[in-house]
Amino acid sequence: MVGGVKYTQGWGGGSGTVAYDSNYEEWAGKVRLDVNATDAISLWAMATYGTEKNVVHNFFKNWEGNWAVYGGGTYKSTRRPRSTRSFPMMKVRPSAWPPTSHTTRDEEARLFAAIRSRSEDAYRLSVFLVDAGCRLGEALGLIWNDIQEHRVSFWITKSGRSRTIAMTERAKEVIKLPPTTVGRRPKGPFAMLTQAQYRAIWNEAKTEVGLGADEQVVPHILRHTCASRLVQGGIDIRRVQMWLGHQTLSMTMRYAHLATNDLDGCVVVLEKPRADGAPRPAENSVFASPLTTPSPAKAARKEGRSEPAKARRESSKGK
Repeated sequence: MVGGVKYTQGWGGGSGTVAYDSNYEEWAGKVRLDVNATDAISLWAMATYGTEKNVVHNFFKNWEGNWAVYGGGTYKSTRRPRSTRSFPMMKVRPSAWPPTSHTTRDEEARLFAAIRSRSEDAYRLSVFLVDAGCRLGEALGLIWNDIQEHRVSFWITKSGRSRTIAMTERAKEVIKLPPTTVGRRPKGPFAMLTQAQYRAIWNEAKTEVGLGADEQVVPHILRHTCASRLVQGGIDIRRVQMWLGHQTLSMTMRYAHLATNDLDGCVVVLEKPRADGAPRPAENSVFASPLTTPSPAKAARKEGRSEPAKARRESSKGK
């Protein structure tokens, strides 16, 4: 549950927001002040407070500890742009999405083995992340009610839209708690971990397997790996978008370059000749139109009327 108020004037404005997480029974709040120092410079300050120090246990509170203070500013240039009349017109090609990195099967096996040697829970989480393609916070925030047999539902997501996906056999195995688990049962399959703990184990493991210098090998690369495998396996972009929970299709298009064989089927259609060698009829053409191509029934009726009319003309000529 989230609520807030906002007040704005010419000098700036202020706003306050409070949120309550019913799953963990925790509160969080933010207060922000904006000041327009000049027409070009704006300054802001924000103070936040939450009853839970752990980031995972309150989705609205994305900072460590109970409280935090932020500040910053923006500058808007009022300088008029330089005239371009003296420059020739040119077409600028829009830049594509930057390529995304993903792990290979061999890198995954070595990395997961190093993680497992440090923590069985961190290993289970890693397998779930690469097979489900979810974000780290989504997996850590799962509770047992979110899991139904072979499906899992993510209710608290970055895009604000919940989604339900099927689980692989491997994912169904790792969401089960190990038999060695003692003490009180956690609220979810990975609730015993925090983001800070998991990232620390991840960094130690990737250094051990020789990937420590690669800045792109972070836990989020498992989400990219899942998406890349889906596209390379022939799953269309629209379904990949729904699986990942992307808000727009353009976010998923960054993986489209991996679908190198999705147009191969077009060649089969173009090269396959007809058995009788006859040209393709107009009604089967992609350019056929209901206004220009008669239906078979209409053509038959027209043919049936033409024969008697021709016979009558021949008879009148004979007379």
